[in-house]
Amino acid sequence: LNDKDRLAHLPPIATAYDSIIQDRFGRVEVDVYSAAPLASEELDAVRDRLGSALGKEVIVHPYTDESLIGGIRLQIGDQLIDGSVATRLRRMGERLAADGASRIRERYGSAVDDA
Repeated sequence: LNDKDRLAHLPPIATAYDSIIQDRFGRVEVDVYSAAPLASEELDAVRDRLGSALGKEVIVHPYTDESLIGGIRLQIGDQLIDGSVATRLRRMGERLAADGASRIRERYGSAVDDA
């Protein structure tokens, strides 16, 4: 890499190599984000549940992200599983913005017709 002036490619090569090694040993690394630090029992529960779902040994890396409000977010490789309260609230707001006005008009119209 150095002879061909490609040392900048070393970090992604090392990441890919680590991924291959982890796969060969039946392990998967998971980043777990929560609003507050998780207790060891909670991390063990997440590890056990993911291990049974994925069929691999799970290595957990816990992180704290106060913007989540509650719930957890899991990063497994390039896959994101978001069960955070902040995301649920954002989705609810988007649904209300998209569908809420028409539903209110429907209910308001029927209430006026009934009067």
